[in-house]
Amino acid sequence: MNFKPAINQNRKNGLSTITTIVLVISAFVVGVAIYLDSAATSLKPKIVIQAIVDYYQKYSINSHSENNNPWFRQVWKTIRETRQLVAQKIVARAEEIIFVPSATYALNILSLSLRDYLTPGDKIALTLLEHGSNLYPWQATAQTKTAEIVFLPLTNDFVIDINQLSNYINQQTKIVSFFHLSNSLGTINPVAEIAQKIKKINPECLIIVDACQNNPTEKINQLDLFLPQKFEVGTLPLAQIFGLRAGLEFTNKLDYLQQIQLRNYALRQLKQIPNLIIYNQKQFSPNIITFNLTGYHAHDIADYLGKKKILLRAGDFCCPYLAKVIGTNSALRISLDIYNNQGDIDRLIDCLQEIVNNPHLLIPVYNAYLTCQLVGDNHTVPTPTGGSSEESSAMGETLTEQYYVKEEEEELDANPVLTVSIEKATTNYVPAVAVRRRWRTLSGIIGRKGCVDGLNPTEVANTGRLRGQERLTELPVER
Repeated sequence: MNFKPAINQNRKNGLSTITTIVLVISAFVVGVAIYLDSAATSLKPKIVIQAIVDYYQKYSINSHSENNNPWFRQVWKTIRETRQLVAQKIVARAEEIIFVPSATYALNILSLSLRDYLTPGDKIALTLLEHGSNLYPWQATAQTKTAEIVFLPLTNDFVIDINQLSNYINQQTKIVSFFHLSNSLGTINPVAEIAQKIKKINPECLIIVDACQNNPTEKINQLDLFLPQKFEVGTLPLAQIFGLRAGLEFTNKLDYLQQIQLRNYALRQLKQIPNLIIYNQKQFSPNIITFNLTGYHAHDIADYLGKKKILLRAGDFCCPYLAKVIGTNSALRISLDIYNNQGDIDRLIDCLQEIVNNPHLLIPVYNAYLTCQLVGDNHTVPTPTGGSSEESSAMGETLTEQYYVKEEEEELDANPVLTVSIEKATTNYVPAVAVRRRWRTLSGIIGRKGCVDGLNPTEVANTGRLRGQERLTELPVER
């Protein structure tokens, strides 16, 4: 029986209040803030938390303690039932299910286990939208075995282009590993069609699917893989298995139609904001929207929204090659779940509109803290509000005297400090969020005239330049 979670539309201060079955959701954020980062970590139902507590309080026994007592029997009963529930989700046999600490662990184990399967010149096929956990292990394996990494082409819908697979898959392709649902853009690969095409080209090719982002109500037919229990070495994560069973039983009762409707509502509202770019508005995604607001760095917007108790994600979402797909390595992402409603979206839209209507809300952040701005060669170095510029003819750097604001609520510090604006051929700025986090380090080397502890302005500038590039430089191929 499917049913939708009941949502209480009565709101206080624009924050969600969830009733009936969703009262079981952890109170970590619900009623306190608007949580829009479920693709990273979803909030846990209280029945899941209670199941974990029950293990520690009632059944805290090792699964290898094979003696005939009720606690041991209950532990193994839970393990068996959880395997069966997972198997039902992916249309597999219970004995094929392996419990591991994380997907990152599992993919590393797979890549290490399959190294002897590869020979020099073999190919491993991935996509540019893979999470780092499904990218770095294969790159390391390819390097070790002198194999080649091949990136499969994507369509305009950000899924694997099945029609071009024959140009990328051949008899040397030994492994293909790809996402089912993208954690960065929310698009869904047609796994069955892709697998069928690959097997038609090379029947011996192993296919691995990263299904971490899958909707809990969606089933995947697992591929015919032999997964022996030898990978479950040592003590199993029993408390987590207890929690997993409770979580599966909970999600099996849910209908996620409301989640899709909420994403569509969010899309309509976001489109109304001027200069807002939505990267996946034309692609189907059940719960993820990825966007940017032109003229602002994603991390600064996320920082501002965080102060408004709206929690979302900024960056590349652990997808190192995201920039090759959407043209930027830093974006904003909202990911919805059953505990979100239209009021959450309305509050987000209001705050984004505040930024558009009042640009000074973010711009002064650069002036309120010690900044190392990277500005274009043809741009004028800005003078922060409340400060004065003085030229350093010897070093050619612009030193700007200003007051450092520790927090918005506090008064200005009485001691002026100097900021160094570094000229560089880029129109990007170091995010103010990153600058604030580095205040204590940088303030120790920049003084009244930019010279402290024997460092001259050039050395200070070089230090700032290196740090500034951390967020602007693309990640290397090898970690």
